[in-house]
Amino acid sequence: MTDEMTEHAERRRAVVLRSNSVRLLTEHGELVRATDIGEDLVRCAEKMLGGRDPDTLTAKHDLGSAHLAAGRFLDATQVLSSVREGRESVLGALAPETLRTRHQLAISRGRQGGAANLAAAVAELEAVLAQRIRDLGEADPETLTTKADFVFWRAEYDGDAGAAVEGFVDVLESRIRVLEPDHPDLRTTRGNLAMWRYRQGDLAGAIRDGKIAVDDSREVLGDLHPTTLAFWNNLAAWYEVDGQTDRAVAEFRKLLPRLRQVHGERHMAPLITRLNLTRIQGNSGDVDGARTELTQLVPVFDDVFGTDNPLTFMCRGGLEYWNARAGDTSAAARLGDLEAAATRALGENNQAVSSIRQQLRSLGAEK
Repeated sequence: MTDEMTEHAERRRAVVLRSNSVRLLTEHGELVRATDIGEDLVRCAEKMLGGRDPDTLTAKHDLGSAHLAAGRFLDATQVLSSVREGRESVLGALAPETLRTRHQLAISRGRQGGAANLAAAVAELEAVLAQRIRDLGEADPETLTTKADFVFWRAEYDGDAGAAVEGFVDVLESRIRVLEPDHPDLRTTRGNLAMWRYRQGDLAGAIRDGKIAVDDSREVLGDLHPTTLAFWNNLAAWYEVDGQTDRAVAEFRKLLPRLRQVHGERHMAPLITRLNLTRIQGNSGDVDGARTELTQLVPVFDDVFGTDNPLTFMCRGGLEYWNARAGDTSAAARLGDLEAAATRALGENNQAVSSIRQQLRSLGAEK
């Protein structure tokens, strides 16, 4: 082997090793380091190996996945779209590596929100799932991962929480059969099942399953893992709905500094927790405090998520709702306009639309 060939092999090996480190950092929730290393790695890989080299495309896929985990959905979609184009050209549309990128790209588009993005995510996940079943069979762990995501995003699109509960029960039973008892996919499935029980209206079942998911995740993954924090945030919100307001506030206040430590200020998770706390703040009588916080949050949500994202609509809805409660006579009309815009952007069955309509009903009942 010539010196030039040896040097090229060493460069390739370095790219592969650093790409593996990005993947591991993402899995362990060290998302800032993962994206920083991933961006540097992609620049180096493109220079050393070329943009269409399979190892460069793997490095870019891992960077896109890190952006997705960090809540940078626009960045993730841009990177993963490029990877999909490259992998389809080099490997083909049905290659396993291409299917993984198509899967991640579908989730990224779903996270961006909007009826068109949700419809595209569902269609793509359905196509990937069908191919996974043909290639790997119904019970393969990778097939079950795609099935779980298809169940989730189909329900986000059509609003059928009952179908989601049935789907996640089926996925959980299948995963129990084929995975080890401490496999992280089991925790993720239990957490999703709890969330969809809540959205189906089974609050007791959601709290029961959610507490199991949180306790298990804290024991195995620790308090600072993103999965633990996501489950914990849901459980705190359900305590509030159940009338356990003091417990909910206590849990949210434990969560917020941990979320900021792990994700930074502008990640979806701490921003959602701040949004949840404004609701409790207003319902507890501190309407001016809720309005002040929401006024600060709205431009951040606009910038981080985009104006047509469900979370942004919920944040804006919260601000107009508490403005109306504070005596702003034009706020209810603005909330009505917001409901119409959310319906156009997200569709009738979206949770954000339902939330704004509930606020409008509440204001109407007070007149």
